[in-house]
Amino acid sequence: MPAYRIYELEDGHIGKAPAVIHCSNDDEAMAKASALAPPGHVVEIWQGGRRVGAATKRPKPFFHVLRGGRRDDRPR
Repeated sequence: MPAYRIYELEDGHIGKAPAVIHCSNDDEAMAKASALAPPGHVVEIWQGGRRVGAATKRPKPFFHVLRGGRRDDRPR
């Protein structure tokens, strides 16, 4: 299986050493990279010198649920 490098980007720059994963194809690498991405951050997927793509994970919504099922969106 080919090796893919997953780079976490911070402000458009590589933040730390890449994670290396082994996948059978680009689609599998993209799916695994999406799962590895910290919420709200972008990761780039590379195989050798070829950029496969970029992925991100959306941050979870910030709100608290009060008794009775109401949402409380006030900042804490």
